[in-house]
Amino acid sequence: MNNLFENDDYCFVCGKSNPIGLKARIWSKEGKALIDIKIPREYQGYKGVVHGGILSTLLDEAMVYAASSMFGKAVTAKIEVRFLKPVLCEKELIVIGEVVEKKKNWVITEGRIQYKGEKEDLCRGQALIKTWGV
Repeated sequence: MNNLFENDDYCFVCGKSNPIGLKARIWSKEGKALIDIKIPREYQGYKGVVHGGILSTLLDEAMVYAASSMFGKAVTAKIEVRFLKPVLCEKELIVIGEVVEKKKNWVITEGRIQYKGEKEDLCRGQALIKTWGV
């Protein structure tokens, strides 16, 4: 199982070696994670609007990082995303993930995406994360 968690720097979201990846900067500590990113047009769905799959992926990454920061290795078991407003390409975004509750090896997390410097949620997510202790 440990080989599954090997970091080869090729993660689609945060890997610096992945030529088609997002190369996101991620900070995590004490059950919270933050991603600061601008999504280019190459990842749009409709004209100028970030594809929903990319937004879901960013929420997933933030919520897993939040869980990992407290409880060690973690993977998503279930995720739910609500798209509240169109998210425009080429605008600075903040993605926030937070631990809400822990039950044995399971963690419930919440996430949200906002334009940088604004407080309105553009997307929200909730995930059930499986952890393998620290």
